[in-house]
Amino acid sequence: MDSITQATLGAAVGEVVLGHKVGNKAMFWGGVAGTLPDLDILAYPLMDKITQLGWHRGPSHAFFFLTIAAPLLGLIIYKIRRREETTWRDWTLLVYFAFITHVILDAFTIYGTQLFQPFNDWPISFNSISIVDPLYTIPLMAAVILVLFISRKSTIRRKIIISGLFLSTLYLGVAFGIKLHVNSVAESNFEKQNIVAEKYITTPTIFNSLLWRVTAKSGNGFYVGYYSVLDHSHEIDFTYLNQNSRLLEPMLETDAVKRLLWFSRGYFIVREIEGRIQMADIRFGTIDVGQPESSRFIFEWFLEPNENNPNRGKIVKLDFSEVDFDAAFSQLWRRIRGI
Repeated sequence: MDSITQATLGAAVGEVVLGHKVGNKAMFWGGVAGTLPDLDILAYPLMDKITQLGWHRGPSHAFFFLTIAAPLLGLIIYKIRRREETTWRDWTLLVYFAFITHVILDAFTIYGTQLFQPFNDWPISFNSISIVDPLYTIPLMAAVILVLFISRKSTIRRKIIISGLFLSTLYLGVAFGIKLHVNSVAESNFEKQNIVAEKYITTPTIFNSLLWRVTAKSGNGFYVGYYSVLDHSHEIDFTYLNQNSRLLEPMLETDAVKRLLWFSRGYFIVREIEGRIQMADIRFGTIDVGQPESSRFIFEWFLEPNENNPNRGKIVKLDFSEVDFDAAFSQLWRRIRGI
């Protein structure tokens, strides 16, 4: 999820764990701890694009490393706040729960989270909520802001923050329930349209849990379609995209292609554009929800040789400066409403 949401969730968790003892300071430190795992991106300038793909939501999001880091950060906070009636254990618990709720929430998004590093680097992803969804964040944020102005000795304070956590968690459950419904609709469409789906995923589009993208592997390509729970019909209009994996053969043994294959989990297509090879991870969809066959994909790269290290290869993230995002979001809003 986005950093604002994670900081807000951390603040709410901090209030539940230690708000009765230190008041708003618990929310402050909970917000800090809730943000820290995402600061792994600060190391990006030291890495190439290939390494970055495996680094974000990697070690900094793993249960093993967070369990080690929690008591260390807890000790630092304890040393800073030792004048208060708190213990090292108090702050360790606050940090630990802020960490763990952060990475578990991330696991519900499409990007995936390497929860079991260093033992296994497979990203866990339930694909049931967008990386930015205001309906998840708003109840939490409203509760956190309201509690700021209430005495820590008041019993209503705890009730408000728990209510915010309950509503956001309830929304997470509702979104997962919607996903199960979309899965059922997708499978029904596969059968009606004689689509042999070897595997498929359903993912919500940005900012909402009403409009979903269905991506099904079939033969040498993918069927891609959109379904909104507000659609008048349960029929999904699919577009077929050729995978063109043969285009990768000259660079198949390079680290760049191997990393992109790992990252995309098999959901990729390859295109040749003006003599350059482009690879796109189609799980994240296109900027334009109406034309998956021709629109820009959110995650796409040019593959290029690496003159210094031919076995490593090179990936170049495409520039989105010329994209008309206003038109794209306008179309997204119309499609969410079933238009």
